[in-house]
Amino acid sequence: MLNQFPSPMDLQGAVQGTVVYLSLYATLLFFQFFSKSFLMAQKKQQAKKEDGHILQSFRSVKYYNRDDKLALIGDRSAGNFAEWALMFLPLMWIHAIFVDPSVSFQICAIYSFFRAMYPVLFAFGRVYLSTIPSYTVILYLLFKVIMDVVIVAVE
Repeated sequence: MLNQFPSPMDLQGAVQGTVVYLSLYATLLFFQFFSKSFLMAQKKQQAKKEDGHILQSFRSVKYYNRDDKLALIGDRSAGNFAEWALMFLPLMWIHAIFVDPSVSFQICAIYSFFRAMYPVLFAFGRVYLSTIPSYTVILYLLFKVIMDVVIVAVE
């Protein structure tokens, strides 16, 4: 546990890492929307070629469409990212403030890299190569916060 509160300069890596992380989140949300829009355009072209009628609404493609791999990749990429955001960001900041701010950017960069790989690895059926390292980073942060902050505070 740190003996004194970190200075703003000490927390610069945590801020930079948070910006990287939030930028990736926004990118995945845009990818999710793009995947649905792209598929809708394809379905319209296919329907016009076949019989001139549009078979599906944009809403049916955008929401809960599991039949199109691209839509599923977009949904799961943004969804998995959001599901774990509430674990990662608070733990990273608690770690930066109370444990060691000097490694905050590296932790964010490693975590964000594996989160960014999620869509590609999901497409190839190897999503665990993204999730296992990401979850390991979260477990590391949780362990360090428990050991260096929670247990020390109890003693």
